[in-house]
Amino acid sequence: MSLPLKTAALFDVTVSYWETPGLDPQIMKANIEAIETSGEDLLLSTNAFPSILDPVFNNLTKPIITLNSGLEVADQIKILYHVGQDESLVGGRAGQKFIDAGKKFVGCVNHEYGNDGTALRCSGLNQTMLANGDQYVQIVVEGGNDESFKADLSAQLKQNPDLDGLFTLGAHFATLTLQVLATNPAWQSIAVGTVDVNSEVLTDVYENKLLFAVDQQEYLQGFIPVVLGYLNIMNLTRFGTLKMNSGPLMLVNNVDLVKKLCLNQGRLNQDCNLACDGYKECPTGDSVNQLSDCKCYPYTNVDGLRAALIAILCAFAGLAFILSLLIWIYRTHPLIKSTTVFFSMLMVYSAIAGYLSTLLWVVEPDETVCTLRVWFTPIFFTLMLSSLLAKTWRVLKIFDNQNLSSVDIKIVDLLVIVACSVIVDVIILGAWQGTSTFSVEQKKTGSDVFDSCVFDNANIFGSIIIAEKGLLLLYGMYLAYSTRGVLAAFKDSTNISFSIFSFCLVLFVCIPLYVLTYSNIYSQLVIPTMGSILLFTGPLAAIFLPRVANIFHPPDTVLSQKTTTRTPTTS
Repeated sequence: MSLPLKTAALFDVTVSYWETPGLDPQIMKANIEAIETSGEDLLLSTNAFPSILDPVFNNLTKPIITLNSGLEVADQIKILYHVGQDESLVGGRAGQKFIDAGKKFVGCVNHEYGNDGTALRCSGLNQTMLANGDQYVQIVVEGGNDESFKADLSAQLKQNPDLDGLFTLGAHFATLTLQVLATNPAWQSIAVGTVDVNSEVLTDVYENKLLFAVDQQEYLQGFIPVVLGYLNIMNLTRFGTLKMNSGPLMLVNNVDLVKKLCLNQGRLNQDCNLACDGYKECPTGDSVNQLSDCKCYPYTNVDGLRAALIAILCAFAGLAFILSLLIWIYRTHPLIKSTTVFFSMLMVYSAIAGYLSTLLWVVEPDETVCTLRVWFTPIFFTLMLSSLLAKTWRVLKIFDNQNLSSVDIKIVDLLVIVACSVIVDVIILGAWQGTSTFSVEQKKTGSDVFDSCVFDNANIFGSIIIAEKGLLLLYGMYLAYSTRGVLAAFKDSTNISFSIFSFCLVLFVCIPLYVLTYSNIYSQLVIPTMGSILLFTGPLAAIFLPRVANIFHPPDTVLSQKTTTRTPTTS
């Protein structure tokens, strides 16, 4: 489907895709009939069921190009061209490959009984095998369900124990067939060949798990009809041939051929991981045919390091969770109550979420992971820091009250501070995502090969985020200075100072190191982990560890300082 769409983009035309679930001939017939009254100028369609579809084609007034199946009846219907392959020839060449491999009894695994194309492939195989004095059997299986396919094939193999070859009629079914054969040692010697190609099939051919694959070059079947249709619509161009063969191309274990398929940017480029499961360095320009010069660098194995860092982050998250339980259990204790329990819990759970969000910087990246990296870590840090600032602001308002009047500060008032801080983050991050693309690119440094996130406009928006966090910390410095003289149980000046110190370490040490060593896979994993631990652990340790320690090992005096200032109350 994507091939005609990509080709259409080259000519600035629009292609509408009409899907046929299960390749149901009646649905296909209805779709083709609907084209007559639609806005499209041209129909591109397969003709897998000529007895049903031929009358529909002949009744259309719009130009038609058939593709894939239908070559055998192309001259019997009203079409401009057919682009496909001779299915009987496909079966015949497959049969010859089995004969050359010494196979005497080959089964044609037909997953779509009733389809003229699959029937012709089996027929071609049958004729070639019988002409050589060998045996043939058609194996009809259920193609709509993988488990049913496997069950049907297993039953047929048990009924035909002398089979030494299987010819599957689709790439996916070749993979399923290999899975079935692997379940019984008696079937290990059965050779398998297939029609059509995907990355798994190419890999299996390369590794000699498949005897061969017949490539009908579906890219051409998607590309050529769009080009021909465009030329015909624009200036009535017609070529002198009705049938255009896109295949068959026989693929065997040929390293240079497979590398050539992988190198070709127009064909199988996205699916082909066979020639190199890692980073490919191949000739370009005039030396593109020197395929033997292609070098493959496999991905660097950092599974052990990833597992260790995940364990470390989960351990810190677990310790933070234990801290939250202690805060809740001792929430009525003066040392805990004085911290404002609600915001203390919010800080701790923000830190837990921060530790867990850092896992996104450790796992293998994809576009979704890269996007979540941008969002989660800044927001959870803001949640924790703004919670600390909110409750410190509350202390300032109470103890800075010169008139000694009642000060009633509600939880919701403090939540407004936290919400505003988070909203600023959301606006900045939303603007970043809305104007940028977050993607994954393959990197190679020395012998290291790995995937890495690429963030467009990272310098601009990264600087804005750092500046915003810096402003929060400047305000925190003001609060710390202003509350330096209140009761030790209520002031958080030391804690804010510790947060500022942690943030500065990340800002001036971790981030520059990460940028400077961005091409190193180990730095990409370790530095974000260490930075996260600094950001989230420092404030928690400064605020709560002394209080928890004093609960279990109380000093001689707790909250016993003489003061004329009232103990704050929060509703």
